[in-house]
Amino acid sequence: MLIQMHGNHVFDLGNSLASFPVEETAWSQPDLRIIARSAKELRIVADVAGWQQVIVPRPGCGGGGLSWNDVKPLLVPWFDGRFIVVTWK
Repeated sequence: MLIQMHGNHVFDLGNSLASFPVEETAWSQPDLRIIARSAKELRIVADVAGWQQVIVPRPGCGGGGLSWNDVKPLLVPWFDGRFIVVTWK
């Protein structure tokens, strides 16, 4: 519903959950421009909501196929010490 009304953006979904788009559609490949925009938007959502800690998987990596070395620099300007980026092994 939110995507239909407002587009493919970060949304506070309640219960301390947020969306974090990495691609235009479920069938698209992850897009570095969307990841950068989502990082900026998530920072704004976290600031407004007053979140003290934000756990984020490596966006677009893993199943998305992007390299962490390409994605990490896009997050650095927006993610402060509250943001913890994790990976599953």
